[in-house]
Amino acid sequence: MHKITVAILTCDRLSLTKKTTDSFISHNGRDNFDIYYGDDASSSDEIHEFMKKRDIPCLVRHDRRLGCSPTTEELINKAMECSNNEYIMYLQNDFETVRPIDIGLIERIFEDREVGWVRLAGIYWNNTEIESRAYSTVHGRLPDKPEVEWGSYDIGEEALEITTAPWSHHPSIARRSVLQKIVKNIKREVDAVQNAYKTNLKAVRFLDNITNHIGTKQSTPCGKFGNRRRIRPIEKCVKRVLSAIGLRKAA
Repeated sequence: MHKITVAILTCDRLSLTKKTTDSFISHNGRDNFDIYYGDDASSSDEIHEFMKKRDIPCLVRHDRRLGCSPTTEELINKAMECSNNEYIMYLQNDFETVRPIDIGLIERIFEDREVGWVRLAGIYWNNTEIESRAYSTVHGRLPDKPEVEWGSYDIGEEALEITTAPWSHHPSIARRSVLQKIVKNIKREVDAVQNAYKTNLKAVRFLDNITNHIGTKQSTPCGKFGNRRRIRPIEKCVKRVLSAIGLRKAA
């Protein structure tokens, strides 16, 4: 059985980091996983102290914020240097693990050479919420934004679907060689999306979520990973109205 390298991206939000890390270990243990983390300039040492208690090595520690995508690239590359595992799992610090990963099933999925990565959530980011946001419904980076057509993928008892959909910053397990191509020279998530399309590989997803999103829906406003939106709703509406009638500069 293959071991899996797990790369956790952190940036403040200690309570969510604890839940992300501890829920993963609780459901999966440590024997079959090499776990590392990288931090994009958290405002205190609390996350590092917590990870040290969990005996999880730090591979990236920025003293100024560089952003989610550049930090992801650095973290994944360093995780690959530390481990020769064939499969790499990417996990941001606002996703809770709700059930174990079946490594045997992951291996069977990757026997299909057309599959590049496996998403750990299905139709919804969080399948415990009635009105949770659905994602991967359209190819947002392609002209005319065509709908994503997911099809049934039957290789066992699990409910799986497959499509030509891009890799994203949501939790997933990817082939080592594929992930190297996806995170190469990424400054924004769109760069990773475009790199993924270039591989011509497919994505498989679990319909019964393995991970649930526990952070805010907009966790990376204004390009600042981990910071909440600072513009109040009424201010944002006023700016939109002024911009629409051409009075923004005058205001």
